[in-house]
Amino acid sequence: MGRFTRVSAAAPRVVWILAAGRFVNAAGSFIGFFLFLYLTSGTILAPPVGAFVYDVAPRLL
Repeated sequence: MGRFTRVSAAAPRVVWILAAGRFVNAAGSFIGFFLFLYLTSGTILAPPVGAFVYDVAPRLL
């Protein structure tokens, strides 16, 4: 039995669900920043509109 198997068996299911949610939240923040850079680097969006998409729009959902 490996070390990971012992650790995963010891942690309750709720801990794994919270850890997965934290990972998704962090990944979304990371991707959102680079999406902002991509959208505002070319002619796709003006910087003020990109700032709105990055900062305000997720709060509206």
